[in-house]
Amino acid sequence: HPHPPAHPHPPAHPHPPAHPHPPAHPVVMVHGFGGASLFYFKNIDALTKGRMVITMDLPGFGLSSRFNFTPSADEAERQFVEIIEIWRIQMKLDRFILAGHSFGAYLVTCYAIKYPSHIHHLVLLDPWGFAEVPSPETADEVVGTFPPGIRISVAVNKVFSFYPLSHIRASGPVGYFLLRLTRPDLLRIFGETTFNYLYHCIAQIPSGEIGYYHIQHLFAWAKRPLVKRIGLLHNPIGITMITGANSWLNNSLTGQWIQQQRPKSHFAAHEVVDAGHHVYAERSEEFNALMTSVCAGVDDA
Repeated sequence: HPHPPAHPHPPAHPHPPAHPHPPAHPVVMVHGFGGASLFYFKNIDALTKGRMVITMDLPGFGLSSRFNFTPSADEAERQFVEIIEIWRIQMKLDRFILAGHSFGAYLVTCYAIKYPSHIHHLVLLDPWGFAEVPSPETADEVVGTFPPGIRISVAVNKVFSFYPLSHIRASGPVGYFLLRLTRPDLLRIFGETTFNYLYHCIAQIPSGEIGYYHIQHLFAWAKRPLVKRIGLLHNPIGITMITGANSWLNNSLTGQWIQQQRPKSHFAAHEVVDAGHHVYAERSEEFNALMTSVCAGVDDA
C-alpha cells in the first residue's frame, strides 16, 4: 500500500486448515517489533491442521500501510489497538485465540483489555512491556546483557533520540551488511530469504517503528507497563505464556504479576529449553506441539 487508506488496516494472510475438523477457534498471530507475518513460516503448516490461522502485519510493518502515529505513548498505543479492531471487523472475525510475540504480545494484551468480547484466549510469546521502567543504573546493567544489535538500537535511541533502526537506514546500501553484522542471530534463525525480506522492510520509510518509539523506553521497557494494567483484563479470558529459556527479555516475574492481579483466571506458563526470544522459530517443533495443545484445550473448555 504505497498510500495509507482513510481507515488503514493491515493485510491479512489467512491459512485455511489443512484437514478440516469440527469447528475450532481460529487463531490470529501477531509479530513483534521490526517483524512481519512471514516470521511465522515455520509454524503455519503445523498449526493449520484443523483450524484457521491468520497472521497479520501490524500497521507500519511488513506489507501494511505506513500509518502516521501520534507522538504520544497513550495515543500511539490506542491507534495500534483501534487499527487491529478495524482489521478484525474487515475480516469478519467474531471470537478467536489471539497470540502475539514480544511487542505484538504487548499490543494484543492492550487489545484484549479494550475489546474482551472477541477473545477466547491470549497466548503471549516472550512478551515485552510488562515490567516497570527501572532506575537508570539498573537499566544500564540490564541493557549490557542484550545482544550487540539491540544494544546499538538502545544507544541510537538514548544518545541521539533517533528511531531504533535509524542507523540501518542512515547507512544506505551498507545498512544491509550492518544488519548482518549486528544481528547474526536473525540470519541463523530465519535464513537468508526471510532475513533479506526483513532488511527491505526496515529500509522503508519508518512508521510502525515510530509508533513503537513513542511507546517504548530504552527499547526493553514500555512507558505504560502492563504490570499496572493486566488486572483490567476481563476475568474469563485465560492467558498462556510461552518463553524461551535463553531469551534476552527477562520474563521471570511476568507470570507472578499476572497471577497476582488475576487470581481467579486461568494462567499457564511454559519455558522452552534451548530457545531464545524467537521461541516460535528457534524451537519450532516444540512450539508447534505446545501451541496445538493450548488451542485444543481452549476448544474443549
